[in-house]
Amino acid sequence: MPSTHCSVPGCSWSRQKVEKRSLFCIRRPDLARNEEEREHRIALTRFMLSMRDASRGDNIKEMLHKESASICEAHFHEGDIIRNGKSVALKLGARPSLQLPKAVKPNTSRKPPAERVSIEKVRHNSIADLKKIC
Repeated sequence: MPSTHCSVPGCSWSRQKVEKRSLFCIRRPDLARNEEEREHRIALTRFMLSMRDASRGDNIKEMLHKESASICEAHFHEGDIIRNGKSVALKLGARPSLQLPKAVKPNTSRKPPAERVSIEKVRHNSIADLKKIC
């Protein structure tokens, strides 16, 4: 089922809005026709996975697998889009670079780990020597 909205986090565009934009579906890399297309699909998939916010419970992995994840044209430069009459396509190798969300900050509420002090190995000749230390 084709997507009706942009899957980039923070982009609220959908097909129900008045403003017309094209949506580019992110296809599965394993179904590509050639190596260049495969690399492009992998790059788009990695982009979407890097933008995901797992703490919000998004389902981007499932959407990518079902090929229902899409990116709207607002995230690409005009030179990355091929327009031929009514048909619109994305150039191979085009990467989203406009209107991207800020990187998700990691949870910093956790305390940093304590510093570790190296301990030299202590060898004892007998149990009696060990009992003297303790």
